[in-house]
Amino acid sequence: MKRIKKDEYGSFRINLKKLMDDNNISINEMSRYANVRYETVRKYYNNDCYWYDAEILAKFCYVLECKINELLIYEPTKTLQNVRIYN
Repeated sequence: MKRIKKDEYGSFRINLKKLMDDNNISINEMSRYANVRYETVRKYYNNDCYWYDAEILAKFCYVLECKINELLIYEPTKTLQNVRIYN
């Protein structure tokens, strides 16, 4: 077994752009509906975030009437076969 490296465990991406586009909601409208700053919505919309705020994600899910797994997508880079995670 080997230790897991940073580039092996994958990453998250936010699917906000597709969901907003599918619902014909602009960044400005989402900002008003969710009571989130325009610049913050724009960063999420462009998938330009390094961390995700749970309260903001909940607001987006509420406005879009979607589940978190539709909004936040996990993209693995490798399987966990033969990889052991040490604390």
